[in-house]
Amino acid sequence: MIDSKTFDFLHDITENNTKEWFEGHRDAYNDVLANLTDVSSALITGFDKESAGFAAANPDPRRTISRIHRDMRFAKPGKPRFKSEFFLMFKAPAAAPAIAGFYLHVEPGNVYCGGGAFTPQRRELTRIRKRLSGSYGKWLGVVESEPMTSMFPHGLTSPGNLKIAPQGYDPDDPAIEYLRMKGYCANRPMTMARVKESESTTDVVETFSTVRPLVDYLNEAAR
Repeated sequence: MIDSKTFDFLHDITENNTKEWFEGHRDAYNDVLANLTDVSSALITGFDKESAGFAAANPDPRRTISRIHRDMRFAKPGKPRFKSEFFLMFKAPAAAPAIAGFYLHVEPGNVYCGGGAFTPQRRELTRIRKRLSGSYGKWLGVVESEPMTSMFPHGLTSPGNLKIAPQGYDPDDPAIEYLRMKGYCANRPMTMARVKESESTTDVVETFSTVRPLVDYLNEAAR
């Protein structure tokens, strides 16, 4: 699935993160984009068979690939110009707003796939917390289902957690562990050796299928 040359390019750009090096290796970069576009296309086709509407929600495989250029206007001082990783990010079918989706993260030594909403905006996060607190049993039915706990034994990941309960919520709320989260994602690690195999497409599709209830819950709650 992921070509070895894609990992080689990401490793090399980590060591040579300059515009001059990048321009001198643009052909290699274009090969990486071609590889990732093929991967994206295979995932869209594979998951659409299980989740009708997925292909319609993601009509252009190329547009699922994250940019390698970092927006230096918002970058912290010292941040490199180019990223050394890619995300293939897919929209959920019939989701409006599509604040939660599916993804494959590609980086040397750090490959994973999954789904969720990593950094929802304040308005959407407020709505999610309200729904979560008011329907905690349904939430647990999603995140603590047998398929989810089996595939994601370490639970959900978040970009951060509040130190105290969100404003307006009781610190003793049964859902407080989740209410303090600033995002909700479920990640499945993959080895570089496995992700290079063509059969690993089925692993990612299986992951998307398992995490679909979480993605649906988040998108419905954010409306």
